[in-house]
Amino acid sequence: MKKIFLTIFFCVFLCGICFAANYPRITRIEQILYGQVYENEEIYSRLDRIETDVYGKSQDLSLNKRVNNLYSTITGQNINKEDSKLAIIKVLEERILAQTYENAPIEERLARLENKMFNNSYSDEDFESRIERIATVAKAQQANEIYEDNKLMRTYQKASTGITMVSIALLILKILIF
Repeated sequence: MKKIFLTIFFCVFLCGICFAANYPRITRIEQILYGQVYENEEIYSRLDRIETDVYGKSQDLSLNKRVNNLYSTITGQNINKEDSKLAIIKVLEERILAQTYENAPIEERLARLENKMFNNSYSDEDFESRIERIATVAKAQQANEIYEDNKLMRTYQKASTGITMVSIALLILKILIF
């Protein structure tokens, strides 16, 4: 009887340890994305939430692969820094807001950028779509600014050409009169 009781006790104890396992990468991702941690929830629920917010849907991969993909995408480690969501958001903040908010959760950072650009926040959409929308509009605005600068330069060039033509005409007139 004691053996059965001890066996059951150890099984329950070990299962509790397994279910209460610490996932530091998921914890770090949640801190970055949400500014809070959901350690009391099952790991698969946590992953599904994060993947839905980041990719628009949950992934059908092994636990390890899912965690590694998310961690690489969010932190930029093990991938090109330019492809990192954090690096992209940082560049967008610098360009649009003239400062960065690296310690704020991504949700808050995206909402701030969207409110500045669109006077609206699209928090019901996944992060990737939101970042793409902001980056596309920011790029279009930058191209428009370049076009406007070129337009002004062309106006000055036309004015300069006109002044040159008038100067030449006056010079010819002066030569003919004197």
